[in-house]
Amino acid sequence: GSSNGKNMGSLYIHGGDISTSHARYRFGVAGIGGGFKGQIDPNSELVIDGGKVTASPGTSSGAAIGGGDQGHQGGPIIIYGGVIDAKGDCWSAGIGGGYCGDGGKVTIYGGKVTARGGIMVDGRSEGAGIGGGRSGKGGDVHIHGGELYAYGGYASAGIGGTGYQSGGSPEVTGRH
Repeated sequence: GSSNGKNMGSLYIHGGDISTSHARYRFGVAGIGGGFKGQIDPNSELVIDGGKVTASPGTSSGAAIGGGDQGHQGGPIIIYGGVIDAKGDCWSAGIGGGYCGDGGKVTIYGGKVTARGGIMVDGRSEGAGIGGGRSGKGGDVHIHGGELYAYGGYASAGIGGTGYQSGGSPEVTGRH
């Protein structure tokens, strides 16, 4: 990931057992991705090609995988395989934008992906499973295969935007 106000460079995960979670008072950082007001650098990418990835921002308002608080997703997230469990915070997406951040391009070719946005904390909950954080737009989500479970929080899509924001451009071309 990156520090506050900075973008994360490319990251490639090919296997192993990876678990992220930040301390309760580590405000605004993503589990994997940008720090406070940061994102995945638009010229970089996050690729998961195997292994087990369990990502959570803790009780921060960053996405589990993607942008930090007030950070958009940024560069693309590409999943070829593995088992991914991404749980966003009360105002963030599981995969995509942090609080007030838009989702980006997410492409899933395989694997088992579970993405939960807007996990209830202190009675608050808003964020797409894959897409925007609270008040964020969805992104371009392309599903070509694999097993996907996406759950949004209050007023949020499983895949898409939150609140009154646009849902983006989801596309499913795999078996359904």
